[in-house]
Amino acid sequence: MSSQKRKITNEHRVYNDRWESEYLISNNNNKLQCIVCMQVLSVPKEYNMKRHYTTLHEKTFRPYSGDSRQAIITEYQKKLKQQTSFSKNLTLITSEYRINQLQDHINEHVSKKLRDVVEKYKYFSLCLDESTDLSDISQLVIFIRTIQDDFSVAEEMLDFIPLHGTTKGTDIFEAVNKLVSDYGGFDKCSCIVTDGARAMTGTEIGFAGLLKQNSINCPIVGNRALTHRKFRDFLAEVDASYGNFLLHTDVRWLSAGKCLQRVFALRKEIPIFLKNEVTSDTTELENQMTDAQFLADLAFLTDMTSHLNELNLKLQVKQQNIANLFGHINGFKNEIKLFKSSLQKNDF
Repeated sequence: MSSQKRKITNEHRVYNDRWESEYLISNNNNKLQCIVCMQVLSVPKEYNMKRHYTTLHEKTFRPYSGDSRQAIITEYQKKLKQQTSFSKNLTLITSEYRINQLQDHINEHVSKKLRDVVEKYKYFSLCLDESTDLSDISQLVIFIRTIQDDFSVAEEMLDFIPLHGTTKGTDIFEAVNKLVSDYGGFDKCSCIVTDGARAMTGTEIGFAGLLKQNSINCPIVGNRALTHRKFRDFLAEVDASYGNFLLHTDVRWLSAGKCLQRVFALRKEIPIFLKNEVTSDTTELENQMTDAQFLADLAFLTDMTSHLNELNLKLQVKQQNIANLFGHINGFKNEIKLFKSSLQKNDF
């Protein structure tokens, strides 16, 4: 039979206090360490302690005994503690530096990914929210929503900016303007939604006013709850076809088509409300809602999404076989061909 290999951990060897006075070996945080040369001894065995002392330090410290030897040991212990403390601090500094490096690397990687997305967008909108954290520092959170040529939508948190000192409209404008300039400017910005605070919506020294003063024409939407209530009251007063908008959700993509139907049905009421009730500049949106070409495009998009909704609902009916599903798809393809033919002949 083969003998089992010995393991030092199984021998239960422990530090002996007399090794410090005899061999100048201290127990430093469960490590056997020479207080003179700082060397760490791995095996707590007296033979190893004695060999280290005899080989390196006996000639120097053999003349010292009693109080003089204890004084030397105390002095070297102080140096060992200082060295240990310095090593710990150096480790912490190095770890903190490494963490900061990783944070910078992650931030650079995310920023590059965001720039790649933003460069391909057709339009984008921003959402701003300013609040105070537990350390009483105002934080400005900026979200961006982009839309591509294929109508796909992406949403990301663009940045998280601390506002040290004041939180006036100028502070918010400078922070947003610098950030957006890094991503190509406001040329493609279709809307900015704020939390409705005075510093955001002020027409003179607020964020909205500073945008106008710097020739940045972008609709500002603020105080959404109040505006929403006003819009519902307005629709009730004019006896509109619908009493409110529908909210689109990515979870149920069919709601996008229903939202478009509701917007198109309220195409006459929307510009009137924008002109009379919204304080920010909505001239561009008002003009679009009365432009024949824009309304024609909106009607086409609304109609097509409506047909897609109908097809999707047909495919969701239970207890259908593959032949039924195949028939729905073929029927929709034939409708598309008919629509294309009618468009080419201007026969609507």
